[in-house]
Amino acid sequence: QSSPHPCAINTITVTLSSNVPIPNVVSYANAGTIYPSIVVSRVLGAQSGPDDGSVNSDLSRVISLTSFQLYNLTTGSWSTQSDLFRSSTSASASNRAMFSFQSSTGEASVQLYLGGASSAIYSRNSLASPAGNCADRPSAVVFSFRVYNPSTPQSPAQAVSVGALGIPIPSAAMLQALGDGRPMYIKAGGLTATVSQTSSSPCQPNTVTVTMSATVQLWSRCVSKVTVAGLGLANWPATPTVALTARLPSNFQTSTANVSIPGTVIVNFSLSSGNYLDAGQTLQFSFGVTNPSFAVATVPVPQVAVPGVGLVASAQLAGFNGWPGSVDQAAWSKSEIWQSSPFPSAANQITVTLRPTVDLVPTCGVVVTISNLAGACFG
Repeated sequence: QSSPHPCAINTITVTLSSNVPIPNVVSYANAGTIYPSIVVSRVLGAQSGPDDGSVNSDLSRVISLTSFQLYNLTTGSWSTQSDLFRSSTSASASNRAMFSFQSSTGEASVQLYLGGASSAIYSRNSLASPAGNCADRPSAVVFSFRVYNPSTPQSPAQAVSVGALGIPIPSAAMLQALGDGRPMYIKAGGLTATVSQTSSSPCQPNTVTVTMSATVQLWSRCVSKVTVAGLGLANWPATPTVALTARLPSNFQTSTANVSIPGTVIVNFSLSSGNYLDAGQTLQFSFGVTNPSFAVATVPVPQVAVPGVGLVASAQLAGFNGWPGSVDQAAWSKSEIWQSSPFPSAANQITVTLRPTVDLVPTCGVVVTISNLAGACFG
């Protein structure tokens, strides 16, 4: 396979050779006509890809093959062979296959009828054998088709199988590539995230910034939103302002951002079809809130998630202003008072010097009260 990433466009490539001829049609005088076909089965979790076409009454789909080649025994090379396979017995269905998916088992299968170039599956070699007869030698074919990967790893893993109908070849497990190339091996992704806020002062505008990256590609098919939950912010704007700043693929951008429940921001993305955020690539976005007037000492650790592929990360703290939603307790770092006269009935100028530990803004409706001025008459 070409990609182990969740929801990715994945090219599956199959190479086959047969020890018996498999013609495109077999006619019997008393048994009618048989149209042999090859069936690749147990393609676990695969969904019909971007090359699918018409849908049949049984919900199977016609898909286009992305490559179809024959190995030439004489030249020892591969070459494209048109009409090698068909999605049906019709000549107009050449270079196509039939894709089926069984929801009960989660398995897909691809059926290919033999086309007009059926001799490619098995050819006669013109070199003479020791007995003086023609020596039959199998040739090989290779074909590829594209599927969409599932959003999560498939368990238990199983081998893709191949068999034939018409010229019966029992279905059996195929020799598979290893590692990321093993068909329908889907990587289990990881997610890292950091969060920061610009202000921990009461009543102040506060910008919360989320920076995240995944260990797998995030494809447009499954990734339409990122959620940031557990923020513990008290005063939410009706529509948070969200701004993306990142190294992004073409047409990867935010469309909307909203609050679904208190403490959760949902950022909805609009990705062009077939696009993705690459593994390890940084996505950063921010939104504005207003801090409450009261102190908030304890807030939960935010959870950043990509629901479409089941990725969740406990965010790490970034910056020096605390977790988003934490608000400092207002206090005085300096509070001094003195008078100008100690004499009875004399005019007395009271002077006060204050320095707060946080910014005091008019939107908080701050009132400073000086108390315990015993005996003072104001006039």
